[in-house]
Amino acid sequence: MRPRGGRSGESPISSRTHSEMLLTATALPAADAARHGLVNQLTGEGEALDAAMTLAGRIRAHSPQATRITRQVVDATRGLDDYTAFTVQDPLTEPVFATASAAEGTRAFRDKRSPAWSR
Repeated sequence: MRPRGGRSGESPISSRTHSEMLLTATALPAADAARHGLVNQLTGEGEALDAAMTLAGRIRAHSPQATRITRQVVDATRGLDDYTAFTVQDPLTEPVFATASAAEGTRAFRDKRSPAWSR
């Protein structure tokens, strides 16, 4: 129960549950994984692909540049305190405000329409 290269202590679940899983090599049922924040969404049998495609569509509706930078920020700031996270985040996000995507987002908001992102 640890990401490749990660420490076994990096877990959103309680240390007791984490220890039990590590010591017993017991799989965590999906409902328990959701309750502990290890999965974002549960689906019915055979519905996972549809749910994943819906999520992908929601992500794709946003600016590709902003989505890419957001992913970088999430990866770069994981586990950091707020002050350090903002220090790391700011140089990554600042250039986005000068992009064509930012201008298109502003125009679309002003015109009350969906943005037409360049891909």
